[in-house]
Amino acid sequence: MPANLEQLTASKLAKLVEQKELSDKMSAMLHDRMIPAQTQNNKNLSAAIAVSKKPGFFEYYQAPDDVKEFERDKSLNKLVRQLGKLHSEIVSISEEIDLAMQDRKKGIDASRAKALDASGGGMSSLSQWMETFGAPSTTLDLAKDQYTTFKPASKIYGGTAHHRSFKSSASSMTQGRMTR
Repeated sequence: MPANLEQLTASKLAKLVEQKELSDKMSAMLHDRMIPAQTQNNKNLSAAIAVSKKPGFFEYYQAPDDVKEFERDKSLNKLVRQLGKLHSEIVSISEEIDLAMQDRKKGIDASRAKALDASGGGMSSLSQWMETFGAPSTTLDLAKDQYTTFKPASKIYGGTAHHRSFKSSASSMTQGRMTR
């Protein structure tokens, strides 16, 4: 692997690790604080609706201070923007890696072509190919399972005193790759 390709791969791995850390942090914020607070808030509102026709005052649920801080600072929005930025960087690095791999492959293909031309192994016509590798056979020696076959059904429906017996007109097909 060229040094440039190794550097690109290492930087992509570093960005992926950073992206995982950010997503784990965001997941922890959501699952540990935000989702339980919202669940409690929904339960509280349902209870408030149920007792709203009764006289008196209903104490609404207040989110904990850290959840209020998250919402005020818009911490999740910042994390989502950072994740999006990292994703676009990872995509651009992946594209650079793909280009480097294509350039490397083109270099290998070009060096093979030069080696074949230098050794006189290059083919320039179909007749040279036929001389080297042989012509294809013109007869089709295919196995029996290559053909689709139809066999008449051997079923004979029995007769009665009033009706004669008759042979089925159906045929069984064995599917192959070709039909003769």
